[in-house]
Amino acid sequence: MGNPRVKKPTKSSVKVTPEAIPAIAQAARDGSVEHLRALGDLDNVKQYYSLIVLDVFLYHLHLPDANVPYSHYTSGHIDLSDQTLYSLCVLVNVNTWCTDHPALRTPTAERIAAFLNPVVFWMRVLLATFNPETDFDGWLKVYEITSLILRELYRCHDVLYKAAVKEPAVLKMCLIWWLGTYSDQPVSYPFNNRNPRTGEQEDTVTTLFYLTTRGNPAGMADVIMKGSVCPPEEFVRRTVQRMAQLVEMHGVLQLAHINLLPYENRNTRYLVHISNYLIEANDKFATLYMAQRAPRAFGDALHGIAYRCSRGHPSVLKHRSASLIEILGLIERVVNWAATSPSAVVFNLRDIIGSVAAILTDCMTIPPTALDENRIRPFENAIRGLLSHSTNPKVLAQLLGHLRQFANPVLEGLKKKKPPHRAQALMEDAIAVCDKQSAFVDRKNRVRICDNLGHQLGEPRQPEQTCSHCHSVVYCSKDCQKEDWDTRHKYECERMYTAYLERKHTDMWCSHSTRCFHLTSLLAQCNYSIHKGNFFTASCTHSPIHFVAEVDPTNSTKPIEFEEIDLWVEKTRFLLPKYLHKRLDDLLAKFKSSLRPIPPTPESEESGGGQAYTHQLVDGVLRFGNFDIHVVAILFRTRSKTLEELLFQNPSGMNVYSDVAAIAMSYICPHTNRVIDFEDSFADIDDVLDDVSEESGHVEPFIETLPEDA
Repeated sequence: MGNPRVKKPTKSSVKVTPEAIPAIAQAARDGSVEHLRALGDLDNVKQYYSLIVLDVFLYHLHLPDANVPYSHYTSGHIDLSDQTLYSLCVLVNVNTWCTDHPALRTPTAERIAAFLNPVVFWMRVLLATFNPETDFDGWLKVYEITSLILRELYRCHDVLYKAAVKEPAVLKMCLIWWLGTYSDQPVSYPFNNRNPRTGEQEDTVTTLFYLTTRGNPAGMADVIMKGSVCPPEEFVRRTVQRMAQLVEMHGVLQLAHINLLPYENRNTRYLVHISNYLIEANDKFATLYMAQRAPRAFGDALHGIAYRCSRGHPSVLKHRSASLIEILGLIERVVNWAATSPSAVVFNLRDIIGSVAAILTDCMTIPPTALDENRIRPFENAIRGLLSHSTNPKVLAQLLGHLRQFANPVLEGLKKKKPPHRAQALMEDAIAVCDKQSAFVDRKNRVRICDNLGHQLGEPRQPEQTCSHCHSVVYCSKDCQKEDWDTRHKYECERMYTAYLERKHTDMWCSHSTRCFHLTSLLAQCNYSIHKGNFFTASCTHSPIHFVAEVDPTNSTKPIEFEEIDLWVEKTRFLLPKYLHKRLDDLLAKFKSSLRPIPPTPESEESGGGQAYTHQLVDGVLRFGNFDIHVVAILFRTRSKTLEELLFQNPSGMNVYSDVAAIAMSYICPHTNRVIDFEDSFADIDDVLDDVSEESGHVEPFIETLPEDA
């Protein structure tokens, strides 16, 4: 089979008039290429387009044997006639026809929608006719022509678009275009087919794949995962390649003019949305994307755009600021992939955290007058999202380094300018929070843990030891391990072991060291609030008998809120797995039995506060990824002259001292679960959880000493 000619045909000599249309149409249907070209001539069709003309073109797109299903044909066994080739290529003008004849737009779309399968079939035939290894120019031209045809069909009418994205043949065709390569690199902008207008550059195949995936994300995800066109891993590799290619384009000055919007905004946006649609449609894509280190490639590309926007010409300030805010939204999506991926969450977050810090810094270079309330809110949300990942000590250390590297120089420059930058305070608060948390990255500065709720305050400390079976509880001694085993741990050990395996696999396991970090951070926030004079003052008006203090160490605005204890217990029991209910009940019982009023001090009498108490029940909520890590602890309030003997101190001598060995527990739950109606949703949650194993089914495990760097 020889290569068909795809160059622009010569103008037909057949004269077209309204009266001659039926005869010309019949001759074209009978196979006259000359008459077919006369009907398809753009000047003629603008005047005389009708459904009769369309039917002639569609007639030549029928397969040779209409009784044989299209799926039984293969492109290698069917020749492409001149009539079929012309009828296929002329469809690239369908949107122009409908613009000149608006009354025919809907019937045209409905007529073509019924012919989608043969249209796509002949596209595949045409594309397969050329071998890119031997005739790359010919293949490239066909690659662009066929993709443009479908792009124009999408533009014709929403009816046609919705019908097309549901067709498996269309989905596969888009995937074939997506995989097109030259020298193992994606094909972009064949023959420099690029829109010259600023900010409107879009590659045809990238746009087409975006529109198709947006219209049917589940269908596209299914086609990719079935592997009928390529393995899913290959698709993801090519997608990451396309994003890396855009990074290179950002570095070519003549393609990204410094005084205009960067050229690749739209293509970068489409790639992020394509990936997001697929990950939401099938969570297996998250694993595939993380395996290709997609967050890093996407973060680099978005940072490239942000860098250009932050240094653009003042004449396009409005567009630059709008573009930067959009980039913040896109980078949040990419961070969410990393944070909610099924595995290696910490590694993936560390891979992209630098790009996020750099983009936020780029946003601060925009004058404050260009960042109105609508545009400062995404910046604030991005800051909060960034801080939510600082609850892991490994991520925190890297995050703080990037903020100091990128943000500090810009902040120094902003201090000299007026009016004050709205984003400046947000960034300074974020750095302050990270600085405060970073004091506990060093393990020597962390509290020590014992999970025996009966541990006595002030007992001598020994090296921590962990349960050898579940790896989930830590004790200060063999005696504490024995006491906790007899009272509660033997009922929960096996289920804790199952949770340990699951969370180790997903990289959401909180090790003994990380738990110490969380607890130290929580206590530091409470001590800081005491020093500021608002924690126990609020605690007096919100009596510990009736209220729980909910603490978020990463929230610099309102780190502590109070909730009625009965409502809090109901929520917490709903979120806890059944096997941890006894531990929660024992913790609450210890809190109630330990609670004592404190005689008023001169300071409290002057403040006019209510009755103070010795203890405060605290629920520390630290978000990480798509989860909330809860540290439930009883803070013991004491008065001591030997301040160096206490971990947390303030000038008044009133301290928060938490011997966590006796009074703490932690658990992890999905972040969204805190806001659902737990009375109506998951009413049968106990049916989902297995019953607690009976005592006879347990064997007491030995305990092993933790290494210093555990």
